[in-house]
Amino acid sequence: MVENSLDDSNIVDETIKNSDEFIDLEQKENLESNLQNLDETFLDLEDLKYDTELNSKKLKDIISSAIEKGIFLSPEVIDKLTQSDFDYESFIEKLSQNQSLLYVDESLLDKNDLDFDDLNWFDFDKAIVEKEVNNNPKLYDSFIEIIKNKSEFPVDKFLKKDEHRPFFDQDMDISLDIVDHVQANDVAYSNTPALENSQIGEKNNESKKLKEKKIKELSQNQKGGTQKNNKTEESIISNSLFSHEFEGLPSNVEVISSYTNLDQKLDVQNFVNYYRQRLKTFVRMLSTRTELQGLKSINKLRGESEVSIIGLINNIVDTKNGIFIDVEDLTGVIRVIVTKDNEELYNIASELVLDQAIGVSGFLKNNVIYAKTILEPGVPNSIQVKKAKEDVNLAIISDLHVGSKLFLEKEFMKFIDWINGNYGNETHRELGLKTKYLIIAGDLVDGVGVYPGQKSELKVTSIKEQYDYAACLLSKIRKDVTIIISPGNHDAVRLAEPQPALDKDFAESLYKMENVILVSNPSWLRIHNVDGFSGFKVLIYHGYSFDYYIRNIDSLRNSGGFDRFDLVMKFLLNKRHLSPSHGATLFVPDPEKDPLVIEEVPDIFIVGHNHRPNVGSFNNIVLVSGGTWQLKTPFQEKIGHDPLPGRVPVFNLKTRKINLLRFVE
Repeated sequence: MVENSLDDSNIVDETIKNSDEFIDLEQKENLESNLQNLDETFLDLEDLKYDTELNSKKLKDIISSAIEKGIFLSPEVIDKLTQSDFDYESFIEKLSQNQSLLYVDESLLDKNDLDFDDLNWFDFDKAIVEKEVNNNPKLYDSFIEIIKNKSEFPVDKFLKKDEHRPFFDQDMDISLDIVDHVQANDVAYSNTPALENSQIGEKNNESKKLKEKKIKELSQNQKGGTQKNNKTEESIISNSLFSHEFEGLPSNVEVISSYTNLDQKLDVQNFVNYYRQRLKTFVRMLSTRTELQGLKSINKLRGESEVSIIGLINNIVDTKNGIFIDVEDLTGVIRVIVTKDNEELYNIASELVLDQAIGVSGFLKNNVIYAKTILEPGVPNSIQVKKAKEDVNLAIISDLHVGSKLFLEKEFMKFIDWINGNYGNETHRELGLKTKYLIIAGDLVDGVGVYPGQKSELKVTSIKEQYDYAACLLSKIRKDVTIIISPGNHDAVRLAEPQPALDKDFAESLYKMENVILVSNPSWLRIHNVDGFSGFKVLIYHGYSFDYYIRNIDSLRNSGGFDRFDLVMKFLLNKRHLSPSHGATLFVPDPEKDPLVIEEVPDIFIVGHNHRPNVGSFNNIVLVSGGTWQLKTPFQEKIGHDPLPGRVPVFNLKTRKINLLRFVE
């Protein structure tokens, strides 16, 4: 083609030479310029043919590589691949390394440093479908925002240099107060004033003299020290002695029960089976009670006689003469009447809630039971008082709300320094180094989109970076402390209970920590099962359902409400269910088992959610609410909640005493 074109131009040139007399000079120059441009066009077309063949080969390689991986490329991506400056070799290498990518969108090509395995591409694919089929781009746009803003998370990104570890350089005797000190096995609640340091955990004189002697000996071996640094050196030397003394303390955590998602579609029958299983569980609990003699199913009740039944409450009506309770079992429904004449029974009936299980004995007349006894499953008062052999502590916190502008990072770093034995006076540091377990009862992060207008209150607007931020902080805790984390209503899991453990797609940085155990909400653990000791059975529940019962039960609301979560815990322990009433919290109707039933009696019952620390005891069960590390939010201000941040209950497994430590002025 090129050769023919050149021949044609020669012919034209010859014609021009023979026709000079008919063409003026200006016309001749224009014609020669046009012929030159024509030659260059022919050459460009030849180069384009070569480039097209090369790009076609590249394109086939890329598409073939993608198809082998089961990956779809959008039309916009394919168009972009043909551009001469596109690095297709690097793109193919990324595809070959990918493990989870489903669909490559044009926007991904703009992020050269993107790690394809860092995002949930299955959800991204669904977001694309939602955008294109249902014309709803909201979720898709959120993914694109994450992709555009994605960068590698630095370990100390959120830790200010001047706040990381300044605390142990200060005077150790004025930094920390123990504001509460209660005996957990015999005190329901204590609100004693702050104790002076001299009143708390004094060491005997011989022990102090021995430690002072060791410090003096070690100080004499230090070289280059000045008088100015003597106090700091003494503190650090003292800490090293503490560490050596307590580093051999044993620890052990066994996960008894942590719920996982149901892998099935739910329908109405699931709800029916869910309540059937709940009733069967409570029939087993209550049928052995001596007060319920001659138990019968409701459809077999006849005439006028003494009767006993077990069922779930499906309706409660409070009248001027008494309380009417409709009780249902698998065979039918019957009305139970409690009159105001029996004050004790009436008080029990006034605290019953819908859908809870009860046992009733009374007199049957006209197909109505006039109640003589109402029994809740309850908790036996003969529970063993367990005490470990080792002098080991369990610290309990909750509701950190990491990522919120109101998260108390500096104060939380004080807590971390305390648990590492580097903060507080001698007694405080010893308490910290004896702490081998840390339980975080939900709301580790503030979440994203939990409530309207939340974004303006966030310091970190990416949910994954919030968990990275939390992992960065928790990684500062010494590695012999076992950290157990369960989710809450602000965490990146479903709101319906039971909530599974934190999602690995969001909380991968926590899963990489060897001393962290992630469990569901609720969950059951056995703590400190060592050296023949059976350990403490621990029930962890965030407490989202507690709001409902405080609002609807007069006795709870009038006895302290949100300031007394220990009373709500006692209330639900009596019902042996964490949220018996339909509507108190969202739930998943597992047809095989009701996972919110408290089938066993725990040794320790731990909750969060109310943003106030709370300790108590009920029939030898230790009750603890973990408090918060977030200042009062605008929402809490509106509804009258008064959080008490920066307090940490510390339970001693040997003495069963609880110290409530304060890290916020």
